[in-house]
Amino acid sequence: MSQRFEYIAAAILDSACGLSNGLSCPRQDIQVFLFENWNIEVSDDEISNAIRLLNMCDLSYIEDDEFAGAFITIGRKRFEKFIDRVEDDRRRYDNIVSSAPDENIGINRAESGTYRYLELYNKYAVLRKYHAFGSDWLRQALSNLRESSINERSDDLVVKIQADSQEIAEIRDRASELRRRIRTGNELGEITPEQASALSIEIGQLEQALSGEYVRSAELASRSKKTLGWVSEKAAGTFVGEAAKLLLKLILSFLGMQS
Repeated sequence: MSQRFEYIAAAILDSACGLSNGLSCPRQDIQVFLFENWNIEVSDDEISNAIRLLNMCDLSYIEDDEFAGAFITIGRKRFEKFIDRVEDDRRRYDNIVSSAPDENIGINRAESGTYRYLELYNKYAVLRKYHAFGSDWLRQALSNLRESSINERSDDLVVKIQADSQEIAEIRDRASELRRRIRTGNELGEITPEQASALSIEIGQLEQALSGEYVRSAELASRSKKTLGWVSEKAAGTFVGEAAKLLLKLILSFLGMQS
C-alpha cells in the first residue's frame, strides 16, 4: 500500500514540472509551497521522506550552504531522464530474457542483475501511476487524501462554540426554520408525516448540540450527514430539501470539513 509521503513527493514533482525553470527553493519552504499549490498540510517527517524518495530516484538534489541553508532543485528534465533510465533497465532485462534458450533460464539470469531505476519505479507505485495518468490523477488522489486526513484529525476533535458567533447564530436560525418547515410544511417530497415528526426531533437535537459550549466534531458531522443528507435526498427539488443541503454545508464548514 502506498504511503502518504509518496503522494507528497509526486505533488512536489508535478509542481516543479509545471514551472518553466523547474523548482529551486529553500528546503524549509516546501511545506508552504505544498499548502499554497495543493492545499495540503504536511509534517516535517513527511517532507523528509518525500525528498528522500525524490533524491533516491535522482529526481532532485539538495545543496547545502552555510549561509543560504539547504536548497532543493527539481525539474521536468530530471523526471524525463529518470523515465529514460527506467526504460533502459527494462530493455536490458527483456533482452536477457529473450536471448536465453529457455524463458525460465532467461528470467533467472535477468533477475540476478541490478536495475536500480526499474526497481524504484516498481517499488513506488505512486510515481508509476503519476507517470501513467498524469496531473489529473494526482489531483484526485490528493483531494481524497486531504479529505481522509481531515476526517482522521476530526475523530477526537472537540470544537469550542463561541456564544457570540455569527456563524453559529445563522446555523441555529436555519435549523430552527427547517424544523418548523418540516413540522408544518406541505411540500416535503417523499417524506411522510411520520418521518417528518421524527426528523423534527432529530434537527432539534442538532440545534441543541450547537447551543452548548463544546461539541465533538466527528459525532456532530456524522449525525448532520445522516439526518440532513437524507432530508435533502428525499425532499429534493423542494424548499425543505435545499434548506437541508445548505444547513449541512454550513455545519460542515463550521467544523472545517468539506460537504
